[in-house]
Amino acid sequence: MNLQQDRIAMLCEVLKLDRIGSEWPAIAQWAAAQDNSHGDFLEKILNVENDARLERQQENRKQGAG
Repeated sequence: MNLQQDRIAMLCEVLKLDRIGSEWPAIAQWAAAQDNSHGDFLEKILNVENDARLERQQENRKQGAG
């Protein structure tokens, strides 16, 4: 990893953006390969994090009900 990747990983950890921390390099490569805009990249990465949060909420509800 380079210094920028280290800083991003640290910020994702502090901000509790677990999925972004692990998925952003692949999504950045995807966006670059598709010649997508910064907005497209941001929308995709935020959707990935939102999906992860929804999954965690569902799991927590299942555990609380059981």
